[in-house]
Amino acid sequence: EGNTAPYIQYAYARLRSMKRKFMAEGGGPLPSDASIDLELTAERTLAKRLLEYPWVVSQVAQSIRIHTLAEYLYSLATSVSQFYHEVPVLKAEEKKRISRLLLLEEVAKTLKHGLSLLGIECPEKM
Repeated sequence: EGNTAPYIQYAYARLRSMKRKFMAEGGGPLPSDASIDLELTAERTLAKRLLEYPWVVSQVAQSIRIHTLAEYLYSLATSVSQFYHEVPVLKAEEKKRISRLLLLEEVAKTLKHGLSLLGIECPEKM
């Protein structure tokens, strides 16, 4: 809990778990040609948070203020946690389920990349 690396790592591991569950239930790999539908406010909010990442990384590179990246990753982990508690992902109808899983896949990639810049591993399971 709180603003810690394990909290962010757990968010990443949770997203990996959701993807594994989808695949285990016969979903197969996520289609690369599907689009992300941002119908709900929660989906748009999470997508906007993702769009901040390149700016955050450039700010860190210019200023060497590493805490900016850590704060962003914590904020993203908090946002994704709220998202999957409020929005049905695996129980949504197929098109929405795929769209939401693709959005969460982008969040997972961002968390993993950001943590790697901080020298922190991303476990697939916790």
